[in-house]
Amino acid sequence: MSDPLISGDVQELARLASIEGNFSFTDAGQAGRLQYALLRLSTVGLTEQDQEELQELGWFAINESHQGVERIASQIKNRESAHPLAVAIANTVRSALHSGAEGGGGFGSTRMAMVGAVFGAYVGYVGIGDSSGVMSVIGAMAGATALCASQVLNDHMESNAWVGFLAKD
Repeated sequence: MSDPLISGDVQELARLASIEGNFSFTDAGQAGRLQYALLRLSTVGLTEQDQEELQELGWFAINESHQGVERIASQIKNRESAHPLAVAIANTVRSALHSGAEGGGGFGSTRMAMVGAVFGAYVGYVGIGDSSGVMSVIGAMAGATALCASQVLNDHMESNAWVGFLAKD
């Protein structure tokens, strides 16, 4: 049944958004390797150089190396030939560094931002013939935001649970 208020492209994207058809779950569960996820994103335009630099960014992000994240994110951002998705992922991870739990306002971590951005970018992989990479960029930002927010909420709920546990009547 189709909704006349939703354009055809949005309806198609909503149809493709099912969990069973989402390669991010399959890839995260089976391969579990950033290298493989980045290789899959070559189908939306990531070059070998983008993949190599994002792999390095991922290493620094997962290990929460602030200087490494800053250096590689700047390198990607300043490279003229960098794909817009590579720039978006680099900027997203760098933003988590400056606003995240590692020293900012507590809005996530570079680790969560990297994983969320890469797997969120899969939206472009299953998207509706988007060769521009726009859907992947939007997916990367949404994925990173969702994963970082989830971490913050879980941390908040866990800390409140301990406060309640220690409370006196």
